[in-house]
Parts: sequence; C-alpha cells; structure tokens
Amino acid sequence: MGRGRPRISTFSSRSRSVMHGREEGRGFAPHQPRWALRQILEPQRQVAGAAQELKIAACLHIFYEDYIHRFAQALNEFPIELDVLLTLAKEEHIATARKVFEAHPRGRHVEIRVVPNRGRNFAPWLVEYAEKLQQYDLFCHLHSKKSLYSGREQTQWADYATEFTLRKRAQFKGDVSIIDIYTELVKQLGATDQEGQCWMQQEFELDLRMIQAKNEMVELFNTLGSLGHKLWVISDTYYTRGQVGLMLKKAGVTVPYRLLVSSAEQKRKDNGTMWHMVKQDLEGEGITRHLHIGDNVVADAQLPGDLGLTTFHILHPMDKWQALGFPEVLQGDDALDEGQILKWGKLVSAYSKLIAHSVP
Repeated sequence: MGRGRPRISTFSSRSRSVMHGREEGRGFAPHQPRWALRQILEPQRQVAGAAQELKIAACLHIFYEDYIHRFAQALNEFPIELDVLLTLAKEEHIATARKVFEAHPRGRHVEIRVVPNRGRNFAPWLVEYAEKLQQYDLFCHLHSKKSLYSGREQTQWADYATEFTLRKRAQFKGDVSIIDIYTELVKQLGATDQEGQCWMQQEFELDLRMIQAKNEMVELFNTLGSLGHKLWVISDTYYTRGQVGLMLKKAGVTVPYRLLVSSAEQKRKDNGTMWHMVKQDLEGEGITRHLHIGDNVVADAQLPGDLGLTTFHILHPMDKWQALGFPEVLQGDDALDEGQILKWGKLVSAYSKLIAHSVP
C-alpha cells in the first residue's frame, strides 16, 4: 500500500505447497461478510489564532489536467490561506492552472514550473522547490496519480494523496505513528485534542473506504490459517496495530494471526531492523521452517534473505508479462499514455492472474 497506506506481507511457518491440504479434500475457511464503515466523523474546520500566523505551502505535482480542478477543490477544505507551488508535466496546462489557482480564495502566491514526469512522488519538494520550502513552517505535498491496470481509471491513490499530511519539517526522525503525527499537528496549529482526534480518524476512515481486497490472497491466507499454519502479518506503516487489524478484517481475513507493524514495534522492514527481530522470534519459538511472502524486492526479499530467512517475492504484473516474453508494452512515453494503459493494462493484469493460477 502506498505512502501512509500499509505495505503488508505475510509469514507462514511452513513452506510446503500452500494448496496441498485443499487438494487432499481438507476443509478451508470460507469468506465471511466484510466489515463495512457506517459512520463518518466530520472534523471542525476552525483553527486557533496562532495557526493563522503560520506560513504554509501546498506543493502540487499535476500530470493529468483534470487534477488541476481536483486539487483546487481539495484546497477549499483548507482552514487558512497558503502559497501554491505547482509543478506541471505539460506546458499546455499552465494557463488553466494559473487561472484556477490565482483565483482560489485560499491561495496567496502561486508559482508554476514545468518539469519531466519522473520521480514526481518526491522530486517537487526535494528538487524544484527544495530551497523555497525552507521558508515555510508547514507544507503539504500532493501528486496526481491514476492506476489504470484494471482497464478503467482508478483514483484511490490520488484520492488518498489529497488527504492533508502536514508535518513539521525535520521534526520526525525514524518511524512514527499516526498518533504522533496528529499530536504534533495539534501543537503547531493550536487546535484542541478533540479536533486532532477527528482529523486523524477522518484520514484513517478515508483510507479504510478505499481498501480493496485481493480475493485470491485472502482465500489463501484463510486457508493456511484453517490448516493450522502460524501466520504473521508484517507491515511498514504509521497506522496503529488496531487500525491495520480493521483493514484486514474489512478485507475478509477471518483466521488468527500475529500482527507486527513498524509504528508499534519501532522497527522497519526496509531498514532491516524488523527482520532481525523476526529472526530472533523465530529462533525463540523453535520455528525452523518458514516462508515470507512480499512484493518489495528489497524490503521483502533481499534484506530478510541476507539474514537467512526464506522468502518468496511476488512479481508485479508487468514483470511477469515481460518475463514470459510478450511484446514490450507500456514502456517509455506509452507508460503515461492513458489510451495505451487502457488498451494493455487490463490484459496484462488478467493474464498475470491466469499464469499464477495455472502454476502447479
């Protein structure tokens, strides 16, 4: 999962074929009705007088023209005025962007730069506006991103990005929890603890609404649990253990598991500290056969593998497509062309699932 969204991987204490028991006719865990959100908390939009004096910037990267208006609408919800620092992938979007944001009631100063659409998750505030952002007390970084591999536009990532994730620069070192983040925000904005709780809950509920299960993985997870395997779920995330547990419940997980999240353990997969702990715990429990499954080649394969842990890396659908020798598609400029993505994306995604299902 993305930025704040937890990246979850799974540990099983046995490495035999995962569907072996089912092929023998053993029972497996059925899917249960998924938990659904019933109430949304609406935070108050007023901030204390001290917050009015803070110098704040919104650093926005826009590739798709329709996100000019989407981001402008998102800024309508911002409680005070701020500067708007834009990076655009196409010069033809300059006129529209300038017209929209210079007329925005929350905008004080608007600056626009045209940049290549590479590394846009972080480059606008690490490269183009790195020096300028040092002048601000707080900044919000948003970028437009569409995922079209299902054959239709999906805006979960972009919608998630429009949640304001303001942090005090350089304040947080190492891993933090969402509670730490909003505690600091309350201090900086002069808000009440209740307002901070409402904002924090709103962010989580937004992400929870967007969670979509990979049904094959959920069925596999429940099957392993019903057969008596010890299952550990390990995630690098600032969400709490309880919040990640709710996400898994919504996805349909119904069997027992141990949940390790970086915000609670103060250890991460991507820097190796989590894997040192996992190795010690496995040895402490006398577990000699295990398998870690994950989709990040470094955090889920290389780092645990260097410690002697057995891993299985799940390839991205595009990696599978290329490994099977199919024609190169969605490369270079085509990788950002909506028409090409709509043409090839659904086929690549569907074929990768068929290949996965046909492996004995």
